[in-house]
Amino acid sequence: MHKQLLAAMPMLLLVAACNATVEGPGWQSLDCQSALQGHAGTISAVWAKDGNHAWALTDDGRVLYYDGETCVQEAQAPSGVELRSIWGEASAAQIWAVGADALGNGFIFRRDHTGWSPEAPNTTSSLVRVWGTAETGPIAVGYFPHAVMSRRDGVWGLAYGNTADPAALDPQPGVPFNLAGVGPISTSSRLAFVDVGGTGPNDLWVIGLEGAHYDGESWTPNATYQLRHDQVTEQRPISAHTDSESKRSWMVGADATLYHLQADYEVWDESVVLTDASLHAIHSGGPNSTVWAVGSQGVIAKQVAEQYASFDVVMLTTESSDVNPEEHIEWLNADPNVTNGNVNFHGVWVDAEGGVWVVGEQAHWLYRSPVAS
Repeated sequence: MHKQLLAAMPMLLLVAACNATVEGPGWQSLDCQSALQGHAGTISAVWAKDGNHAWALTDDGRVLYYDGETCVQEAQAPSGVELRSIWGEASAAQIWAVGADALGNGFIFRRDHTGWSPEAPNTTSSLVRVWGTAETGPIAVGYFPHAVMSRRDGVWGLAYGNTADPAALDPQPGVPFNLAGVGPISTSSRLAFVDVGGTGPNDLWVIGLEGAHYDGESWTPNATYQLRHDQVTEQRPISAHTDSESKRSWMVGADATLYHLQADYEVWDESVVLTDASLHAIHSGGPNSTVWAVGSQGVIAKQVAEQYASFDVVMLTTESSDVNPEEHIEWLNADPNVTNGNVNFHGVWVDAEGGVWVVGEQAHWLYRSPVAS
């Protein structure tokens, strides 16, 4: 059952009033507890079209939706499925969430106008990230075996990775299933891919124990995106993002260090955001392509204007020896249940309008309006 396409599931609509603790421009703490039916675990990932269309994933396989006023549980993945990452088309006509089933095999959830339903992943790889562009469509990456999966004509297939995967699918015999339809597929050993990004179909990369770059014709191993073994662990998640306008890349994870790669450079600059916190996710977007990072101890950090490798901490949920609250903290009279606790944040998304969405432990889901961002 776990490796077969499951029957389409009806969309669930468990509605709850979603109250903002801050009126006007600024951070809001979204109350989705009724929709979560008492679940107080982790909201692990978020994706948003704008301030009235946002989706988030929980650690027990739920998909939440916020329409600017109410919070609903829109779907529930099959028992044992862990959803880890979500991405959608700019119009939100199609959205994908990826993760792994109870056996550790890849799982893909797709949303269209009819609701959410599983798609055959055609891989045993445990999927950890999904991302894409209008030109590439969704791309998912995972590990054991390492794989880059792309979707063509409604079917997922191996774009780059370990061809020994027994579930790998090549729907066109003799033609490797990659983003351009031509080019070699790696046959290297079992490794881990932990993130994917780029600027378009002729400039894509994957980060992992074997980094790789795609130039529109073929994938090539690339040491710039290669990590050490001690950086790829569940306790030290890696998150990276490339801004399509500036063509600059940022990566966080493993420790409190933020890594910055300028356009056409091959060496990552390093800067420390907080010495006593770890960073879990990073993203940029909106009209100004502002970069935001989140992590442990409730850290939310924003890129300093015109200083690509420098970030200011704008929020903490616990005391830190690195930050003077009087100088940096701008959490405006927020929910005391957030600011007085030690909340670890796991996901961040900047929507097309510039709104910032942050999710994390204790079922916290925060939103900052474009006016305040």
